[in-house]
Amino acid sequence: MRLAARLIGGLLLALAASLALAESGVANWHGSWEGLNLYVTVVARGHSITPAERAGEPWWKWGNTTTDAYLFGFGRPGVDLVVSFSTEKLTAPGAWPSSRPAASTRD
Repeated sequence: MRLAARLIGGLLLALAASLALAESGVANWHGSWEGLNLYVTVVARGHSITPAERAGEPWWKWGNTTTDAYLFGFGRPGVDLVVSFSTEKLTAPGAWPSSRPAASTRD
């Protein structure tokens, strides 16, 4: 019984630690821009965003334009625009490889 409790406790601790690590690479901000509610999520890839950075820096300084992704929601929570940065060389001219679907507009 005690072994099972230790095993379950260890599994829960490992799960909590992995969730905390995953969460440290994602930061959210909500505010006003041009009179519209703006929702921003910064997804850090290969580094974390510390609580001190979140508190002391504006959202555009949380990530970088080499590896990270920025998700924007305009007027409401959600994702209307994704800007994803990478060091991969594109095979086709333009912002997206030709295999990606064209962007759709929101009603």
